[in-house]
Amino acid sequence: MTGPAEYTLSENGCDLPLGVGHDGMYGIIMPDGRLFADRLFENSYGLYKNTLAYSEGGQWGLITGDGVIIVPPSYDEIAWHRNGRFIAKRGDRRFLMDHLGALIPIEEHEDYSATYQDLMPPRKAYLSCPDGTRRSSKDGRWGIVDEEGAIVLTPKFRAVSCLHNGKAWAPDEDNRRWCQYDSAGQITTVCRPEFYFYRPTHHDPKKLAEDPFENSVIWNRRFLDYGEGRVDDPPELIGDGVQGFGALPAAPIVREEMEPDWFK
Repeated sequence: MTGPAEYTLSENGCDLPLGVGHDGMYGIIMPDGRLFADRLFENSYGLYKNTLAYSEGGQWGLITGDGVIIVPPSYDEIAWHRNGRFIAKRGDRRFLMDHLGALIPIEEHEDYSATYQDLMPPRKAYLSCPDGTRRSSKDGRWGIVDEEGAIVLTPKFRAVSCLHNGKAWAPDEDNRRWCQYDSAGQITTVCRPEFYFYRPTHHDPKKLAEDPFENSVIWNRRFLDYGEGRVDDPPELIGDGVQGFGALPAAPIVREEMEPDWFK
């Protein structure tokens, strides 16, 4: 094996691991200039905490940056999932595997959905907000609390969005519309007939009520109820039949902390 300078480098920042290729094999140059595990691989995927999923002879395993094989290549596939876990496949079985090789059947994980036969985002992600606050309910009404649980927006709504620029969307039931409320719980000037927390292109929220306003309240409330564990599945989105097909479970944008352990 020749030095890293003779490999083809991917376009990336110099402060991040760089993908390299040589004679149909692939590897990773670390920010300090060393070649991960001092070798190249048939294929690799999901560098996390100094652990890499790699393939050899068409089978997948885990290896560390020091070249220690944590899991010998013995799985049909090992792919990065999230929250410190890989998904490993062997035949028709699927497992969650951590970076040390410990695994559990995917069906036993708390976020597994029997309806969709797959892992859902963590329930807490359905309640989390980008500013570190979260939605929380009391006596069937929703509000917002901070990281210590102190009230930011009094729980008085059937559903509520996260705060953005100091305002949150919530239903004004007296006038059957969604309005923006300030942190004091007062309506601002912006209102609309319906509002959804999550609405990707080419999909529409599943119809749960005839009235559009009520449908949006019920749909968003189910989104939040799923986060607090009161229902088995989140609300669904139905494809438009043009570029979106079938039913999909609604999912939040999952926020994960960057863990630069690979730099060590």
